[in-house]
Amino acid sequence: MSTQIHANNRKTKNINIYQLFAIAIIVVFGSISIVLGIDPTYLSALIIWLFSMLYVFLDLRRRSLYLMFLISYFVFLLGGHFCYEYFGMEIKYYFGEEFYFHSNLCLLESLVFVFGGHVFSEHIRIKSRLNSYRIFYQSENSRANGKVNTIRRLSYILFIATFPFWIYTIMDKISFVLSNTYYAYYVEYESSAPFAVKAVAAMTPYFFYLFLATLPSKKECRIPMFLYFAYAVISLFTGRRSNFMIMILFLVMYFVFRHFKDDGEKWVKKSYVIGLLIGVPVISIVLQITQYLRVSESFAGVSVKELFLGFFQQQGFSSSILRLEKYYESSLSDDTYYSFFGIVKYFRTNSIIKFIFNPQYDFSYLHNSVDFAIKGNSLSNALSYKVLWSYLSGSGVGTCYIAELFHDFGYIGVAIGSIIYGYVMQKINRIWNSCHNNIWIVAVGFAMVEAFIKAPRWNYDIFVAYFLDLGMWMAFGSILILKLLCRK
Repeated sequence: MSTQIHANNRKTKNINIYQLFAIAIIVVFGSISIVLGIDPTYLSALIIWLFSMLYVFLDLRRRSLYLMFLISYFVFLLGGHFCYEYFGMEIKYYFGEEFYFHSNLCLLESLVFVFGGHVFSEHIRIKSRLNSYRIFYQSENSRANGKVNTIRRLSYILFIATFPFWIYTIMDKISFVLSNTYYAYYVEYESSAPFAVKAVAAMTPYFFYLFLATLPSKKECRIPMFLYFAYAVISLFTGRRSNFMIMILFLVMYFVFRHFKDDGEKWVKKSYVIGLLIGVPVISIVLQITQYLRVSESFAGVSVKELFLGFFQQQGFSSSILRLEKYYESSLSDDTYYSFFGIVKYFRTNSIIKFIFNPQYDFSYLHNSVDFAIKGNSLSNALSYKVLWSYLSGSGVGTCYIAELFHDFGYIGVAIGSIIYGYVMQKINRIWNSCHNNIWIVAVGFAMVEAFIKAPRWNYDIFVAYFLDLGMWMAFGSILILKLLCRK
């Protein structure tokens, strides 16, 4: 007993030493940045981001989803300003100091309140009415649970069986892009796949998430994870890099999640961590080369350093949306709520809901168009129409949840919306690490990981839209029906 206490005390002491060392590094970095004349508002945001990362690593088991969000936040929002401040690289749509200050202030505010929401959520508990519907894991003996085994087996089989449909739909997009252009995809592409094929393909990733939620062994995960990774690589040929990055981050997060589940298997090894650290710059360079290829530009003569930093400069463009929204604020519709784009689109376009009532709107959500930009509630399309002459040819500036919240509700909206993000992320992590997990809820949490990774360059309500996704509920419903049939 005394030996165990001594070991725990030693572990706590080591953590405190690492924590003090990390804080010292952050202080030194901040001091050097001040000497270099880094913008104080941006530096404040960067320091908050670094302390948030430190907070995450102090208890990674309970904060792994927050880690994925922070990585995405740096890549899509802080990274562009980092290249501008520290390496003097170009920043798009600067518009002057007032607008640059606004964008940095928004970045700082959101980081502070996401952190606050996460901390607040960790320290409160809400009783759930879901207990009576739970299918319990039995700790490390969960694989012996017949119900869990049935769900694992069914989700595995259906993932493998529907994977060709998933591949077919992505190959259809690749075929179009290769035959036309990357930008033409956004104005001309219409899937040639039959409706039934698309419906089946929409369920495929959710079979994968449900399979992983049953806590299969590493050996059982090999084939499904290989296929999932293969899909991520193939998706690069559409010219869209975000899907690849999101899927890789999800796999990393799942390995971290299982590492702390302590089910007798070692999911994170030192060699994995070293490989990941080496792989990050390599992947960043490859993805930046993809940017050149998709727009048919030559990267001959571009140095490795320029490719690496160029990735963060180009991906960090989303921070420009904060300035664009402010610059065009007076010409954007005051009674349009951009932060609810996903929900509005869902209720307007959902095939099942149309049987109940058919909302009227006189534009298409499928392609870039003047009507979509003017009459819709998409900030991405509204700004792209004002900024880009090539908008109707498929170009777009994208969106950002912070810009949407600011347009709709001002700085107060950014604060409240960010608190909700932090709160929800921590609740998902709490569900994952509960002693009595619900397989279905854990799988829903896995499905929503993509939403929070995308959020810095997506619509604010993306996590709600993912929760409402018909493909997910069709997948879970089919497994549930098959499970009931297996009992007979």
